[in-house]
Amino acid sequence: AKNISRGLESPATAGHLFTRNCGIDDVNAIFLSKMTTEAAEALAVNIVQGTVSNVFKTECLKRAHDLETQDTMVLSQSVTLKVDAPYVITVNIDTLDGLVNGVTFYLRQIIYGPSQEELIRPHVLLAEFEDQRVGNIARQFTNHGENLMPIYVQRRMIYQWHGRGLSVVRIQFQVTPAAAISAWKAQGGTY
Repeated sequence: AKNISRGLESPATAGHLFTRNCGIDDVNAIFLSKMTTEAAEALAVNIVQGTVSNVFKTECLKRAHDLETQDTMVLSQSVTLKVDAPYVITVNIDTLDGLVNGVTFYLRQIIYGPSQEELIRPHVLLAEFEDQRVGNIARQFTNHGENLMPIYVQRRMIYQWHGRGLSVVRIQFQVTPAAAISAWKAQGGTY
């Protein structure tokens, strides 16, 4: 590793590497707050599956909402999106196409659409990968430009309440800001 003399600052675009997870979210939040590009907040949609009273469904949603990201198949409750910011994919999407956990990209465009709640929300993220081999197969089936790869929300079961026969499915983008990442993530480990 290269030592930086005291008094010198690293370039503003340089990523920050942490040996532990603490501090990563704070550095990413500060980095994103300084950006003046288009922004959106992608809020997860949690859906209760199973037949039971509304009281138990509400309790099940509360339990799922309170889970840490590591316990939700790495789908965050909320993801701050900023155009031109770096992000990292947190789950394997298509291993053959290089869309795997740990690959980084720059968010180039947010495509919005209506939701079931009649809200306008982010529906598709257009990503640009430094390595053009990543997402090459998927790009052949889209018309977003030869360098842009669409990333869609994922649907994953994040919580089961076995005693009540209920489960919660979360719908969310499988990405997180990558201005700061852990050494594990940088080495291809899990999020």
